Amino acid sequence: HKGDVANAIADLAWVARTEPGNAEARYELGLAYSRQPRREDAVAEFTAALQVEPDMVKALVNRSAALFQLGRVEEAIADCDAALRLDPYNASVLVNRGVFHAQLGRRAQAVADWTSAILVNPQFPGGYFSRGVDHGQHGELPEAIADLSKVLELRPDHTAARQGRAAAHA
Repeated sequence: HKGDVANAIADLAWVARTEPGNAEARYELGLAYSRQPRREDAVAEFTAALQVEPDMVKALVNRSAALFQLGRVEEAIADCDAALRLDPYNASVLVNRGVFHAQLGRRAQAVADWTSAILVNPQFPGGYFSRGVDHGQHGELPEAIADLSKVLELRPDHTAARQGRAAAHA
């Protein structure tokens, strides 16, 4: 039945053993491990997928998230860099890389990434949201309100943006 991650892992692990060159199976196994959460196993499977198919952007993106969750932030940034070399207009990757830079205290790089995400895809709320939250955390309230209001224009049901905007107004 749907949602049985353990059985999905068993099936995908069998495919990976049977067909080690099946990049898609390795990628899917990495996703399944991410849901457990078995981050180290996820990183290993995303890496295996990339060994077979080095240009698999989705494997780089998901490996970067798993690495970040493991606290391996520099490696996560390196995966974002690699994904952006393959897909330079990927707003989601730019937002993630911005979050990773922010985690390391690199605010200028984080804001630059979020702004780039907005420029490459103005309809994607992630850049506005992350930049707006950052502005709010740094006391730049008019900028926070503007960015979070833009998120709400794009996604009126975005609870966190509404909550952040309320805090900036208060």
